[in-house]
Amino acid sequence: MLKKSLCRPASGVLLLMILWCTAIGQPSGVVKVKHTYFTSYFSKTAHIPVLVTYWLKSSMFDCASPLDRPDNYGPDPDLSEYTQLKDDYPNTGYDQGHNMSAEDNSCDEDGMNQCFYYTNMTPQPHHFNAGVWKSLEKQEQEAAKAGTRMFIYVGSLGKAKTIGDNRVVVPKFMWKLIYYPAAHRYEAYMFPNTTETEQPYAQYLIKVAKLQQRVGMKFNGQLFKWVN
Repeated sequence: MLKKSLCRPASGVLLLMILWCTAIGQPSGVVKVKHTYFTSYFSKTAHIPVLVTYWLKSSMFDCASPLDRPDNYGPDPDLSEYTQLKDDYPNTGYDQGHNMSAEDNSCDEDGMNQCFYYTNMTPQPHHFNAGVWKSLEKQEQEAAKAGTRMFIYVGSLGKAKTIGDNRVVVPKFMWKLIYYPAAHRYEAYMFPNTTETEQPYAQYLIKVAKLQQRVGMKFNGQLFKWVN
């Protein structure tokens, strides 16, 4: 059974909830699934998350013996009918690309296992997944270990092609928005999801207003709404 939305009024700010509850304007066919460390907004027709959100902070890396990657890619038990996708990726040239990195979950066994669900996976060319995408993840992790708290949005945009019998959508773009609550600052990136995407990641920085326009969303700290 899917877990219920946690969006509810706090401190009496009912108007804020009405304007910014993440359930408002949610696209048709997109289902919200919440796990220990990440929340996925998964498209039942595209078979990929259109959005994954999560906190990244130092306590998530505070363990003596980080876990090894289990690489146990599999269906999300909360959305099993739409995430039986393991046979769609082999021999396609696309990685099972994490939205929330496995390394972000290296101190929690449940979190590590859950981050290999297909509600956290998007087809990515290996050169992109292991290159500029991973490089940005490493930067985030180092900042978190040093004490910087971040709320991260990861999303996909467009349709380049499909793979497998389930016609899993390969998006044209992957995007990321990092929110730093201590400074109330945003950092937005838009990456072509292709083999030609190169480092450094800083060359893919875009203005938040431009990101909002392209993805049809509006962000307010760790809250958001779809506007298209």
